[in-house]
Amino acid sequence: MSLPVTSGYNDINSDMQMAPSDRQKATDYLERFQVEFDETVTALYNDTFLMYLRLFSSENLDFVKSACRAEMKKKINYVVDISFTKH
Repeated sequence: MSLPVTSGYNDINSDMQMAPSDRQKATDYLERFQVEFDETVTALYNDTFLMYLRLFSSENLDFVKSACRAEMKKKINYVVDISFTKH
C-alpha cells in the first residue's frame, strides 16, 4: 500500500472536522486487547510523549500519521502510519 504525501495530512489539533470519538469508544476498543486507560497511559499523554497526530482522508481509507517519544530514551522517536477502511 502506498501512503499519501506528508503535506496532504491535516493536524488533528487544528480546526478540522473529524468523526466523533470519545473515551468510552476508545476504552471499549482497548478492552478487546486487555488494555485499559490507566495512570501510565494518561501520564504519557500529559507528559507530551505524543509529538503529533495527523489525518488524511481518501474515498475509501482514512490514514493516521503520528510520532511519539520512547518512554525510557526521549531521544528516540517512533513514527506510526495506520490506515482504516471506511464502512
